[in-house]
Amino acid sequence: MSSPSLEASPISLVPDDVLHEIFHQAAALSFGRWPMFDYSGCLALSHVCRYWRRLSFASPQLWSFIYVNSRTSLSMLHTYLGRSLDSPLHVKFEGQRSILDSTDDIGCRARVVSSHVDRIVEFHALRLRPTEMSTVLAAFTHPAPVLRSLTLQADAQMLSRAIFSGRMPLLRRVDIRGISMGWLSCADLTALVLHDQLVPPLHRLLWTLSMCSSLQVLSLRLLGALGEVESQQTQHDLMVGLPYLTKLSLGLHVRDDVLTVLSHLSFPPSTSVSLHFTGIHQPAVDITHCCPSLAAIINNEKDLTVELTGAYMWSTYVAIRTPRNRLHLQWEWVEDGIHNDMIDFVGFSTVTFPALRHLTISANSYRLTEDRWLQILASVPSVTSLELDFRDSMVLAFLDAFTRKHRVSDESSASVLACPNLARVCISRIEEQESVLEKMAASLRTRALEGSNLESLEILLRTQKDFPSSAYDSLVEIIPRVAIRY
Repeated sequence: MSSPSLEASPISLVPDDVLHEIFHQAAALSFGRWPMFDYSGCLALSHVCRYWRRLSFASPQLWSFIYVNSRTSLSMLHTYLGRSLDSPLHVKFEGQRSILDSTDDIGCRARVVSSHVDRIVEFHALRLRPTEMSTVLAAFTHPAPVLRSLTLQADAQMLSRAIFSGRMPLLRRVDIRGISMGWLSCADLTALVLHDQLVPPLHRLLWTLSMCSSLQVLSLRLLGALGEVESQQTQHDLMVGLPYLTKLSLGLHVRDDVLTVLSHLSFPPSTSVSLHFTGIHQPAVDITHCCPSLAAIINNEKDLTVELTGAYMWSTYVAIRTPRNRLHLQWEWVEDGIHNDMIDFVGFSTVTFPALRHLTISANSYRLTEDRWLQILASVPSVTSLELDFRDSMVLAFLDAFTRKHRVSDESSASVLACPNLARVCISRIEEQESVLEKMAASLRTRALEGSNLESLEILLRTQKDFPSSAYDSLVEIIPRVAIRY
């Protein structure tokens, strides 16, 4: 930086220690991006000028971010490893850019990196095909004594032995997807994400969780059924407290396995919870009964969306979620033609929201009878605000249910309208045939005659058709605020 123009530039006034920190942050940011250019961080900085080049060479940490794919040259890899000296290494392997790239090449580079396994603190292998992933993992068989973060993501399901022989005493964050390997009985984890892993015996899962009291993220999408525990007493008594948990996501093939794991967990009300149930499960089970922590979250939810989505020859699901997915419950199955029957075993048949005030119903090709729609509406008596988003989902059957009464309880002969306290309705999507709009107006008028008067109605029309004048006149007679928007 000896030229007058550079000496006069503002950057020349920045102290070396500050520049070092800026360089390190830039290198770390470049490493964190995906996809990233080969050595786009410190290599680019070292080519700006001779002064910056000397500074970068004097900072081994800048060269500790090792990015490898099949096109990474061995000479460049050795350069980075050499310049990093004894600095902790952050390693990332990325999948091949071409199917013509040789797997042997990336395996050779993996063996070079593995000779520095005692320095690796962060290891990522992302978007690798099974053959590539197997080649990379085969190079890392020795223990990783300082590893703190492990991420493995294969493009397709595969089996593998445990990486680093399963010996990673300082490991804190685990994210493994698409690779089934031996269960990692780790301790002191802060994040555990396992997708497409074989289900371990319950006692091993609970032991691992009990040793991770600082866990913040727990996401399990496991294959198969939970194994038998060694001690039934352990299964019954062991409770795992996770006071710092911020995100919980469970998806096992057997519904009762999800509930079993939940029954052993305790977590704060601020935890974000996602539960995924697959297949047909009978009879209905109250999912809050087994887990007081989950019940505490559900009992305070005031705003929900229920999604009913049917797809011919594909998966069908019912989901209940909060606006920002703080709570997400989903039931999914592949059998066709059982939309009505499943209402007895999913959704509001398995969980009650006593504080619910606003409900959005989003139905997409999910065809229910009038009785089933009434069953859903009768499950949410506390609702005061309702939004409807219907696409090819027999909206006329819903409107018929909307005007029907149902018994308050099996022990009482008294009957009430569905959602008797409803004050606001927003229709964000509906079939816009004149007959449907007239039916909607007639349904709201019927409810008004029964004493259930709306305070406001908003209808969003997605075509340029005029709203039927007779229906509009009928609505404004019974509802103080009616808004038709396009």
